[in-house]
Amino acid sequence: MRKILVLTTMIALLFVTSFILVGCGGDTSTPSVPASTSGTSSSLVEVTSTEGINLKIPSKWVRQADGIYIDKQTGENVAFDVVDAAGNQISTYTEDTLLNTYQGAYKNVAIKSFKNGLQLNGKEALQTQITLTTAEGDDLTLTLVIVTDGTKNYLINFTNESANTDGSLAKYLQACIDSITIK
Repeated sequence: MRKILVLTTMIALLFVTSFILVGCGGDTSTPSVPASTSGTSSSLVEVTSTEGINLKIPSKWVRQADGIYIDKQTGENVAFDVVDAAGNQISTYTEDTLLNTYQGAYKNVAIKSFKNGLQLNGKEALQTQITLTTAEGDDLTLTLVIVTDGTKNYLINFTNESANTDGSLAKYLQACIDSITIK
């Protein structure tokens, strides 16, 4: 039963990731709440989803839908979703769990980093970075952060082209991750 719930969570994430990877139209308004003007945060803005995920993202990213923001020039993006955590604790997630989830849909799937049992702003969290190749031949890097409050798992997925090492996501990824809070 637990494996089914873990798989369900990963499939939900895969759905969100797939939605981003195929590209979508939508609202092109920019987030309107400015972030602090000190340090690296000067090029970040704060956004909040209807599910209660709050984080800072690069200011030039535009909203595609609730929980999906994208840089229309580079394709860098973030997507977030919430799933029920009942019987699906992130402490049980392993590298194999993630590999099995992505290998069925993508080629050249590899885990660059995997950290479970983290604390992110007072909540249990998992952070992993995965590289993969889409069916269209695009090499992507996914940085997945899962934060839990014990009843829900909050999935935040940052995506960029693997070769893009000087985009806004490469520059601000850690600041974006560090800013994640759950309401």
